[in-house]
Amino acid sequence: ANRIGVWGISYSGGHALILAAIDPRVKCAIANIPVIDGYESMRLVHGYGMGRFAALCRLIDEDRERRFRGKKGGFIPHNSSDPNTEICTWPFKTSYEFFSRVSKTIAPNYKGRSSIESTELLMSYSVNDYLKRIYYTPVQMLIVEGDEHTPWDLQVEAYGRIASVRKELADIPKATHIGLYAKQDLQVRAAKRNAEFVRKFLVDAES
Repeated sequence: ANRIGVWGISYSGGHALILAAIDPRVKCAIANIPVIDGYESMRLVHGYGMGRFAALCRLIDEDRERRFRGKKGGFIPHNSSDPNTEICTWPFKTSYEFFSRVSKTIAPNYKGRSSIESTELLMSYSVNDYLKRIYYTPVQMLIVEGDEHTPWDLQVEAYGRIASVRKELADIPKATHIGLYAKQDLQVRAAKRNAEFVRKFLVDAES
């Protein structure tokens, strides 16, 4: 009970930050390439001013009204091979290629789609109000330089607002968000940084 740590990556990286803020049982938290603000992430990755973000918002509005009237909500692709012309949640060809590949191997149940409602909920997600509540819990935020999915400038800004003095910003240069999922060498580098932090604040702290 005295050695509970939380670890998350991407969306669940944001969850790790929230848990560090609200659950005093958490003694150590690691947030790898975390989602910080879903709305800002969607606005940035869909290219505000290019029309894609406005089209996504219209689709969400229409789906919400349809569900309000008792009809089933719709779906959009999770990602796309042609994100410039097809509305999807994460408009990255690299994401499409990765998930298409793993769906044939280690993730056979992957459907390649998102409910429009879940995309709307993503746009309502933010860790920002929780960061100032992380006073004592050691937190490591690991980012990849140039993260295109969960914009790394949002991550760096969020790190600065974590109140804890026992925090660490770790970075992996010349990498991508999907690269941390797809490339074992990047996974090993990230895992080593995570493990060092866990040993310092969760293992050796209790020895």
